[in-house]
Amino acid sequence: MKANKPECVKDKTVLFDIFKRVECCLSQDSAEPGLPRFFEFANLLFLKLLEERQKEPLWTSLKVQRDKTQYLNGFLIPTLHTKYNAADVFAPTQITQETVIKKIVTLLDKYHLTSFDSDILGDAYEYFLRNNISSKQNLGQFFTPRHIVK
Repeated sequence: MKANKPECVKDKTVLFDIFKRVECCLSQDSAEPGLPRFFEFANLLFLKLLEERQKEPLWTSLKVQRDKTQYLNGFLIPTLHTKYNAADVFAPTQITQETVIKKIVTLLDKYHLTSFDSDILGDAYEYFLRNNISSKQNLGQFFTPRHIVK
């Protein structure tokens, strides 16, 4: 069976739809809105972007694992800590439902995210901030509104 070629992301509407679907998955695992959900997503998104940009097969290795949670916490996160000297950046996942990680991996795998000329991690952060009003107080201290940036 031939693998489908990932769809190129062409605009923020598609990107934000992806983020919305991921957030829905994370809410099924009772991940708290705002920063906790963003951090859970950021680890997976980083792995996807890393492979697209540098052809490092960490994302591919996650896709084929049966127990993605264990593999993420037991191998991938420690690998990122060591390789990028980033123990304070990548935290083990708190996702308890294996199906949630599988859904997110399957969703992200359908898209070629680096085809969109944007700071994808920054866009994800912005999305999670704007769509979690209750958490704006915590996240807002790190966010500069777009009109001020421009």
